Amino acid sequence: MAMSAQRDRARSASSFGADYDQDIKLDAQTEFTGYDHLEDQCILSALQERPAVTSLQDGEEGIVVLDRTPFYAESGGQIGDCGKIEADGAVFEVTDTKKQGGNLFCTRVS
Repeated sequence: MAMSAQRDRARSASSFGADYDQDIKLDAQTEFTGYDHLEDQCILSALQERPAVTSLQDGEEGIVVLDRTPFYAESGGQIGDCGKIEADGAVFEVTDTKKQGGNLFCTRVS
């Protein structure tokens, strides 16, 4: 009973809207490095917002897809990791991480 309640809380805490990341269609995979690293260097594979954009301004939210990541994606009732991404002097807050298609990790940032 307590486990079921926790799963419900984890699902409702997710910050991704329904099907928000479904528009991301890439022939790519994200390598999960979180078992060995808490930090990693990566390449941005995609940036998604509604409508699609090539950059985010201060205060905007979007979804990034990275070629590799230490952020654990939501799975089996466990919520996705959060933290921060630093790039070229900018800091992005990671508020959730999910899988798409089993191999692509979509990370919400602001």
